[in-house]
Amino acid sequence: MDLWKNTITPEETLGESLLIERLLACPPKSVLLDAPCGNGRHAIELAGRGHQMTAIDISQALVREAKANANIIGRQMDIQQADMRQMVYESKFDGAYCLGNSIGYLEHGDLETFFAALSRALKPGGRFLIQSGMAAESILPNFKEREWHKTENAHLLIENRYHPSNSCLETEYTVVQNGRTETRRSWHWVFTAAEIQRLLERAALRVIDMHSGLDGKEFKLGNPRLFLLGDKI
Repeated sequence: MDLWKNTITPEETLGESLLIERLLACPPKSVLLDAPCGNGRHAIELAGRGHQMTAIDISQALVREAKANANIIGRQMDIQQADMRQMVYESKFDGAYCLGNSIGYLEHGDLETFFAALSRALKPGGRFLIQSGMAAESILPNFKEREWHKTENAHLLIENRYHPSNSCLETEYTVVQNGRTETRRSWHWVFTAAEIQRLLERAALRVIDMHSGLDGKEFKLGNPRLFLLGDKI
């Protein structure tokens, strides 16, 4: 939704990109993967810092926007519409990152498939950074059935329903903006931090640290975001 995108400043993107660069231990001109890239804000910033960027996303609209944004400021990078579960790269990347709640949209089997593809794409020793806002330790202690959010010109109602039988969070978003109402529904699968780590290990991806943010603070029960930093064995 544009509602979230419009709240992010260029300064935030720069700061986050610098931290990604540091956590991935990127030397100059590293070959990096952003999957999924969304509108490409991090990949474009990192390309501007001299890294060779590949950015993929399953959304045609977001890929189109990322390409347009890159072209406006003359960034040379590879931006493709693709499913991150079906990546076919082999030992290409020095590092990779997956930000946002992207892994939460994947059921168990799909998450295994993505981690296997990510492992193949990384060079041995290559680092990865994965973010999730859907770890059980984040979602369940703070669970709310209904939340209201307000921006300068819009109201957002979030209604949640948790399904214990399959550890799935069903969410309905209602946006009221400029006299129009739009409703969307999403499903996120919830995994514990340990479950995610075990799935990564099966794909030969070792977790080095679990953080609560890009600032590197320790992840604890109730933290709203989980960042997993690791490398390919």
